[in-house]
Amino acid sequence: MTDAPLDPAARAFLDRIASGNRPPTSALPIDEARRQFAQLQKRAGSAPPSGVTAEDLTVPGGDGPRPARLFRPETATGDRPLLLWLHGGGWMLGDLDTHDTPCRWLAKGYGGPVLSLDYRRAPEDPFPAALHDAEAAYAWARQTQGAVAVGGDSAGGNLTAALCLLLRDHKRPQPVHQALVYPSLDATLAGDSHRTHAEGRFLEQADVLFFLEQYATGHGVSVLDPLLSPLQADTLAGLPPATVVIAGHDPLADDGRRWVARLTTEGVAARLVEHPGLIHGFLHMAGLIPAADAALRALGEEIGRDVGR
Repeated sequence: MTDAPLDPAARAFLDRIASGNRPPTSALPIDEARRQFAQLQKRAGSAPPSGVTAEDLTVPGGDGPRPARLFRPETATGDRPLLLWLHGGGWMLGDLDTHDTPCRWLAKGYGGPVLSLDYRRAPEDPFPAALHDAEAAYAWARQTQGAVAVGGDSAGGNLTAALCLLLRDHKRPQPVHQALVYPSLDATLAGDSHRTHAEGRFLEQADVLFFLEQYATGHGVSVLDPLLSPLQADTLAGLPPATVVIAGHDPLADDGRRWVARLTTEGVAARLVEHPGLIHGFLHMAGLIPAADAALRALGEEIGRDVGR
């Protein structure tokens, strides 16, 4: 697939980062990497929308209670199921606060409740800790809320897909929908986009490999394990319908394209939403890139359009 031109505002954002000699994440102490990730939302993110409430609470995790944040739009659309959201950040970065504004926009557009989970992070708690936290939170949500959809961005998209596979293989109830935003789905890095966008597009191949090492591969997990690389699963039949949102100039773009293609081939309803001129992480760049702002505002509506189909 031929890439559309890089969005001019995205190019200006990348040029600003390059001029600042931003060190790679792998060169930073973990606390500093997390601080810088949090600063990205403050400096480049959009302002939060009005009309959304937030409540901090505690939900079950795989090894004890976990913090979570429940977002509710003041204006609901029909009877939307709760959407459990698993944040991105390479399984190492990100938390309830880094994704507070994106989740507010998500809830506003979706027109229903969004539950953001603060799962355990690598390297302190490597694979499969985050997945087990997602599994426990999902079970709680089903028990207390009824129908539940699950979604996530980047590493959270990986956890979403892995959770769906885990539930299917254990013959447990599936989410009513899966929503993946620029997901990481194949640790073998087989997609062409991993080569065409290996450098200079914010998320670089060196970052991808570092995150995978800290989360899983450095702890003896095979890149062929479907719970790390969902695209390596023998079959995707029996998974819930999907909305997959990708950025065209992203090393992970082909992961999302391949997920939709395989789901469709194997009889699962799936829709790809591509923002061709954008880069990985655009949910956190909406304050500087108008096209990212439009994509963030539309995200909840895109998911809501497919839920229940």
